[in-house]
Amino acid sequence: MPVQMESMQNAWDTLQDLGLPLARASFEIGWEVAHIAGSLAAADPVGAGQAPDGVAQDAGPAYQRLLNPEDLSVSEDVQARVCRIEAGLWYFGGHPVEQIPAGINLSLPIDALKQAVTQGGDSRSMLAQFHLGMIGTCALLDGTVGPSGVPLNGLREAYEVGRLLCLIVRQASEAANRAELTAVLSVDPGNSAAGKETAAFRAHAMLGGLKACLPSAAAYSVARHLEEWSTWVAAISPDNPNDPRVAAARMAIVGQGRVWRAILSGQAFARDYIASASVTEAADRLLANWSANTNALAGAFFRSSIARLVLVLLIIAILVFLGAFAIALLTSGGATSGAKDGLTITAMLAGLGSAAGIFHVSRGQVTTALDKVWTVAESAMLQAELVESIADSTRRLPGDSVSGAPPARTRTRGTRRAGFGRRQTAR
Repeated sequence: MPVQMESMQNAWDTLQDLGLPLARASFEIGWEVAHIAGSLAAADPVGAGQAPDGVAQDAGPAYQRLLNPEDLSVSEDVQARVCRIEAGLWYFGGHPVEQIPAGINLSLPIDALKQAVTQGGDSRSMLAQFHLGMIGTCALLDGTVGPSGVPLNGLREAYEVGRLLCLIVRQASEAANRAELTAVLSVDPGNSAAGKETAAFRAHAMLGGLKACLPSAAAYSVARHLEEWSTWVAAISPDNPNDPRVAAARMAIVGQGRVWRAILSGQAFARDYIASASVTEAADRLLANWSANTNALAGAFFRSSIARLVLVLLIIAILVFLGAFAIALLTSGGATSGAKDGLTITAMLAGLGSAAGIFHVSRGQVTTALDKVWTVAESAMLQAELVESIADSTRRLPGDSVSGAPPARTRTRGTRRAGFGRRQTAR
């Protein structure tokens, strides 16, 4: 296999890691818990046609609702989501041989929650108890090592990220103006009420530590999306309360939420979303960032005292070389001066060649070393380009194409950030 194809294969293979099954299950459960809580809170507590637990049901025969986009009533949707939570808990309770360390007994009130939802109990109270139990379970397992020898980390953070992202999607899809969108989607805590941390800020901060726990490239992509959503919302003018971009954001965030859930739960590989337009955009951005970082590194080096010392030594060496050459020319004369000059230059070149020989430097060795460096760097650069492409392809900002790739000429190099890791102000 050619070196280029091998590097591409290695970079591609690294993007099929699904992370920890328990972390994915925690994320899925957190998402469903938040969705159920929102459904219960939005249900009309009064009026006809209600479930015993206060969850309103849709009127009309069931077959008519199958023809609508929303084919389940609120009560039926809650019951279905409780079943999803029960399926996610299989990784915690029903599959302990491979996942749960010996000596740890887990008990979550899923049966009581299911009974309350289906038989008309106090669903809200049971959901709150389950939420607290899930946090305690994740905290108990974090830091332990399972029977397979894999450390269990990030379970509580994954649960919280699932809960927060679902909260972001629900609240942003119901936002009436720019201020409400900012309070939900801004990663700057100063934009929220009373300066408290926003849901987007908290989720963004935790995603940086979940890169190895959740499917590959997914945590990085979602963190990038939160940054870009925050920047996009900040660009909306606060002077126009009827800005059409608010309505566009309400619709786009729903599609973004579906992508988030798919790639973070392992339902789909994030790499499967890669589009051709996003690859070229990512390559251009990586080259621009590499050039900018190289220039910054070079500038910092040349401003250092070490660089000044090297520069002084280089100037001294050049002066000594020129002085010796001038003395050789001035002291030579007669008909043989040209020959002596040639001998002088030849001697200097021979001296440089001898010095290179002393340090075992040859063209072949230099080429071999450069080839080895490029072999290592090429795979890393390809992987970085693929990850950037995934982040672009899985983004669903208003105005993006169906594949998530940006329209032509919508972004410039100067407006792009080199990486989201610098923004991790809290973990």
